[in-house]
Amino acid sequence: RVLLLQRDVAEEKESLAESKEGRAQENPKEIRYVAFGTSSTWGAGVDGINRETDVYPKLLSPNAVNLAIRAAGPGAPAMCMKTMLESAGPDAIYDVITIEYYHRMLDEVDIDALYTALQRLRKRFPDALIVFIRDWYIVGMIGYVDNVKRGWVDTEEWNKKYGKESPIHSDAYANKFLQSVQNGFEWTWNPHVKGRDSVLAQMASSVNGKVISLTRPENAVDFLEYRKYLAPDGHHLSLEGHKDIARRVASIVNTVGIHPNPRLGSWDDAGHDVCISWFDTGECPLK
Repeated sequence: RVLLLQRDVAEEKESLAESKEGRAQENPKEIRYVAFGTSSTWGAGVDGINRETDVYPKLLSPNAVNLAIRAAGPGAPAMCMKTMLESAGPDAIYDVITIEYYHRMLDEVDIDALYTALQRLRKRFPDALIVFIRDWYIVGMIGYVDNVKRGWVDTEEWNKKYGKESPIHSDAYANKFLQSVQNGFEWTWNPHVKGRDSVLAQMASSVNGKVISLTRPENAVDFLEYRKYLAPDGHHLSLEGHKDIARRVASIVNTVGIHPNPRLGSWDDAGHDVCISWFDTGECPLK
């Protein structure tokens, strides 16, 4: 069973070996992926990105179904799971489901919505491997404590406040950041990161899922060399970031394996819904 990472990552092929627990299939077959997530999984943030080939679901498999929605959290799949999945294939069965809502793991409304979405997914796909994406970003997640303002200041505010505002990937930005370290700035991860991690671990445990992490530094002050994984806005994934996540998901699939004969649960158990969206087209089909 071979997982082909497309285009310029073709040389980084991952072999999907048989599971030690005997879950591997006797005959090779394409692994069926479906992805849920935010604008990062959708492919926002990088000019010229090809959403049919360059985002991590499509790097995992050209036939992967990407159900990520821009400017939306887990409330969409919680309410519209059936509608979203049936738009891709009414009776489709998936071996691997990826979940990317790490950014939304602070608000109770989002947390409750994701729990609902996960329970619906697990009832529909009782044997699927569910993989949670733990990504990170520069703007909003890295900063320092301003003792004068008595508050936490993120990189975006700092970049505007001190000297000329510089693009995140520029040498000028790096030099300004290194100078700030020399001047005594103590850069740290946002205090809420630990809370996000705790919620994500609970989410994964609730459906017997796995968590993979986008490559990031242990200490926030060392983030400069990791900028390559993020888009120019310091928030969304870069092409390199999509490749990194694809490699890590492939690795966990290789380690855990997939169910040889996954079952398809009933919508009577997973819950029915009818949803209509005109977000992308601007054309409302309601009369």
